[in-house]
Amino acid sequence: MSNEEVLLKLKREVLDGEPGSTLPSRLSDEWLDTAIDSVEGMVHGDGDPKLHSVGMALIIKTLSDKHMQKSMSVPAEDMFEYLQAYMLELALEEVSRKTDVSVNTATLETIFEKDRTVEISRRMGVP
Repeated sequence: MSNEEVLLKLKREVLDGEPGSTLPSRLSDEWLDTAIDSVEGMVHGDGDPKLHSVGMALIIKTLSDKHMQKSMSVPAEDMFEYLQAYMLELALEEVSRKTDVSVNTATLETIFEKDRTVEISRRMGVP
C-alpha cells in the first residue's frame, strides 16, 4: 500500500473519528501496531519512512482534540516531546493488551501531561 493510501485509510478509519479517536486505547490492533512502528521509526531514525507520517498525524489530531483547537502553534522541541510521550502511551497500551499487566489508559486530559501517573496492576488468572 502506498503512503497516500495508508494516510487515506488512517483518515477514514481514525482521524475523521470523534475526539479521542487517536488515543492508543481507542486504536484497533492494526492501527496500534502501525502507530508503534511509525513512532519508533521516527524516534530511532529507522523503520519505513513511508509510515512516519502516520505517527505524526495521530499526534497532531490528539493535540488538536486535547486543546479543542483546529489550529495551533507548537515549537518543534515540544513536538519531539509529544512524540516520545505518545510512544510511551503506545507501549503501555500494547503491554496492557498482550500481557497480564493492566495500566490506566491515557485520556485527552492526561495524555502528554508530564505529571501523569501511570497506575499498574496485574490481572490474576488471565491467560
